[in-house]
Amino acid sequence: MIVRLRRSILDRWIVVNAQDDRVDAYGWSGSRWVPIDRDGLPAGSVQVSNFDKREAAAEYARNFGFQVAKET
Repeated sequence: MIVRLRRSILDRWIVVNAQDDRVDAYGWSGSRWVPIDRDGLPAGSVQVSNFDKREAAAEYARNFGFQVAKET
């Protein structure tokens, strides 16, 4: 699966599904995809994995077998 990295409103990097262009879609929790709001915050009770550096988020995503999309 291809993922994108984006910043949340809290200036933290999160992993999102690259095939879903909606701003309020799903973020990776570390065990499953969970709903997020347009600010990149959890829309439910499950926390979204988040990182202070982009490369840390990219490495984390690759550890789950995800392919990180190139920035445009």
